[in-house]
Amino acid sequence: MDFAAHYRALSDDELEELRADPGQLVPEARDALAAELSVRHISKHSAQQPPNRLAALESTVDEKLDEATFLMPKVAGLFRSIQDWRGFRRHHAHWPLLSIATYIGQIAALFGLICIFFIYAGQRHWSDLRIMLVAVIFVVLASFLFDWVQRRVRILELQMSKNKQAKN
Repeated sequence: MDFAAHYRALSDDELEELRADPGQLVPEARDALAAELSVRHISKHSAQQPPNRLAALESTVDEKLDEATFLMPKVAGLFRSIQDWRGFRRHHAHWPLLSIATYIGQIAALFGLICIFFIYAGQRHWSDLRIMLVAVIFVVLASFLFDWVQRRVRILELQMSKNKQAKN
């Protein structure tokens, strides 16, 4: 059996469970497990915190996220995306680079389009009301479009990761 390939397909939590009882593993499996834990930078010291501290930390993060959602909804969306990317990495042992690149590309495209919009509106001497109306419509449409693209990219990335795991 190819222990290294098997352990690459497991989540961090599953590897932690195996490490908890090394006596059940043959020597080759213990070596492959140690190598995979090393690759993922999982040490005994990085084991989960006690449940009470972890629960307190999660509730603090949730409170801060709620504050960010209230003040700036897109900032909260960014925090959630980062949490999703970290969860993807923990589960699949690699970063969702396509999703991250798409997100960064969308931000750059939005910034560029906003600059072009204001330059165009300034050259045409649009009134403030006209600029506001067009900007609101643009932002609403861009939000829906960007969210749709991001969802499609994440689905594609999950399918690619599952196909890669199936080949291994």
